[in-house]
Amino acid sequence: MKKLLSVFAILAFIGSASAATITDENVTIDLETSEVNISMDVADMTSSAFYYTSSFPINDDFEARVNGKSAECNKEPLPPGTYVTCDVESSDFKINFVYSTEGLVSQRNGVNIFRYTQSIQRPTDKYNLKVFLPSGTGLIDKSNVSLPVISPGDGLSDTDGQRIFVEWDKNPSLGQLSFQTIFTPVSNPESEGLNLIWILPLVIGALIGGVVYFLFSMRENLDEAYEEISKDGKDVLDMIRENDDSMLQKDIVDESEYSKAKISSVISELEDKGIVNKSKEGRSNKISISRKYRY
Repeated sequence: MKKLLSVFAILAFIGSASAATITDENVTIDLETSEVNISMDVADMTSSAFYYTSSFPINDDFEARVNGKSAECNKEPLPPGTYVTCDVESSDFKINFVYSTEGLVSQRNGVNIFRYTQSIQRPTDKYNLKVFLPSGTGLIDKSNVSLPVISPGDGLSDTDGQRIFVEWDKNPSLGQLSFQTIFTPVSNPESEGLNLIWILPLVIGALIGGVVYFLFSMRENLDEAYEEISKDGKDVLDMIRENDDSMLQKDIVDESEYSKAKISSVISELEDKGIVNKSKEGRSNKISISRKYRY
């Protein structure tokens, strides 16, 4: 316990020595993939290193970007979370972290409980947390549990048309923020069948339109894409094509002569140009050639 208190005391000292203001911090958590996406606008930074402490462990798929460019960061375990330091070159910048984690959801008496805490160590003007529930789940009826279904109670629930999410907007003081929501699986086969009757014609129409677009635009777009990307990008793109148009990012690193950081940079280049799509698969990313560029 003394060691842990000493660590937090050191962090508090470092935080005060590298004064900065977070004008806007947005955290999005996907409980289906356990992915966390954090975006912060930082102002008045007085140090060349930015420090951040997470309340949950950060897995090896951690990626960081400063002003849209890949950033050099170090991370160290700081139970129960992780301590991150990133090199920065200006006093005002936007920094983004994307990583997967563990332990966001626990089970109690047959229900799922999401709990998240965040230590506010710098003056923060605005803090937003948005949590997407897994597919096929919904908020539990508050009459069925003794705990609050959404805490703090000013959190709002909504849907993006596919999944339910809960969102909080805060203007926090220094200290700790704590959030909670309780959810369970839901099922309504009768409603799903009714929706399918209306959705099916739209899906068929969209598929036909997509095929027509694909057939008429693919070749021209492919030639243009190869003219706009770097040699490294072409090498990675050819490797993915040879593996049925999709590969795990970790396999690209293993099978290429490039470093993990280099592959991450190349993938970001191809993704920014719309040539590949990146999606979570386990603890790695699945890199797939965009459909319009496939043969």
